[in-house]
Amino acid sequence: MNKKKIEVYERLLSTISTDFDRRVLDDPDFASEMPIGAYVLFQVQYDGLSGPSAKDIRAYFEEFNAWLKDLVERQRDPDQSVYNAILVVHYNPSSPPQAWRHPERFPRDFQFQRAYAEV
Repeated sequence: MNKKKIEVYERLLSTISTDFDRRVLDDPDFASEMPIGAYVLFQVQYDGLSGPSAKDIRAYFEEFNAWLKDLVERQRDPDQSVYNAILVVHYNPSSPPQAWRHPERFPRDFQFQRAYAEV
């Protein structure tokens, strides 16, 4: 993966992390089941994708999601809990990076899932 793509992914991760932090601060019960010290694995999912660009958007975020999963796998301790925080975006942007320029313009929410069984 080239350096430019990694920089784009890092900016996207920063945006998602900020959104997630706001969600936790606004609703502390949201993350109450997650143990302290657990890794949060962000994954992006778009609802309602259609049209000619849908395949490209899916491919973009599948690669982004795989990059994040690999990052977590390399950094976490084997005994650390990992939770998926799936960012569900209810919008069909014209191109993947465009949505992150103005995140307040599209509805989205996080869903929590246990990523791995208890070790």
